[in-house]
Amino acid sequence: MADNETIVAPVVEPELEENKENKENKENQGGEGKETAETELKLAEMKLDCPPSADIDKVTADLLQSRSDILGRVQNLKKDLQEWRGKLDSQVKTYRQELGELRSTLNSEVEQLRDEFQALRSTLKRQLDATTGLSELSEPLYREAKETGSDINSLLLSDCPDGTYPTTKCANQDSSRDRTRRRKK
Repeated sequence: MADNETIVAPVVEPELEENKENKENKENQGGEGKETAETELKLAEMKLDCPPSADIDKVTADLLQSRSDILGRVQNLKKDLQEWRGKLDSQVKTYRQELGELRSTLNSEVEQLRDEFQALRSTLKRQLDATTGLSELSEPLYREAKETGSDINSLLLSDCPDGTYPTTKCANQDSSRDRTRRRKK
């Protein structure tokens, strides 16, 4: 305790010396200065008094309580942050897996569509080639049929006396001619 007094004494000492000087000056001036000097001396001594230890303990307890409350809140916030981070990480992982599955499904479907379009393209090309081939084959047949048809028409017209296409009457005439020819034989 003696160490504390030596530390505090230099700080308070000028104040006490000042108060003593004021006291002496006031004593020299008269009786009224004496009362004021004593009051000032008491005030200076009160400044030296420390607050009661109960007040310090109360303030310390309040500070410790506030500190523990703040630490608790910070720890809860850290815990909440870790939980949210974990939830977000799991959601991101799930979304990445789903995205990977969708990507692979899409790629397989695109590949399947490419194969189907390729098959369709080759089928259409074969059909076009077949149509072109049939058209090339049918062209001479069409010309031949047209020529044959005109030959038949000319024969038919030559058989009918009136120059019209054969009708039932003309056909009947042909039938009767055929019968007569058969009989003659």
